[in-house]
Amino acid sequence: MKSILINNKKNLVVILLGGAIVFLLFLVQPWMNSTDMEEELFSRYRLLLKYRSLVEESKSLGGNVDALRDELKSYEERLLEGSNTSLGFAELQRVVSGHVQSAGLKLLTVKPMPIIERDEYVEIPLQVDLQGDMKSFRDLVRKLEAEHLALRVSKLSISVADVRNPYKLNIKIAIHGMIKL
Repeated sequence: MKSILINNKKNLVVILLGGAIVFLLFLVQPWMNSTDMEEELFSRYRLLLKYRSLVEESKSLGGNVDALRDELKSYEERLLEGSNTSLGFAELQRVVSGHVQSAGLKLLTVKPMPIIERDEYVEIPLQVDLQGDMKSFRDLVRKLEAEHLALRVSKLSISVADVRNPYKLNIKIAIHGMIKL
């Protein structure tokens, strides 16, 4: 009986030693691979930082998109009224001729130029021939700049109309407005 207890004690010791060895192997194995784990953790940390920066950028871009939408809306409010090019030309001619008369210039001719299509917008150019002095022309430019409409000048030609009277000028100006189709 004593030998059975000794054998049981030996078996118990062997089992405990084997369990301890197995436990130590599981405990030591992560330390053996700790450099791999550190690299994996570091790469995941970098990935997390990258995602964080992308989220921050998307938040700022969302604000920029809203600002661009507001700017586009305010610009579209400054377009010529009219649902087609004929109405756009009429509106632009009305605005320009009104400012020409109030500036004290003589309106010689008004000539529509070929339209320029830009996606859902159409640019409507109008060539205007005027006669008057520089002060009146400056007043016209100021009035056009103060206009609530988005207008631009693409061409300007100024020449002396009469050599004996150098203050009398012939002015050719191309003024563009836009409509949304």
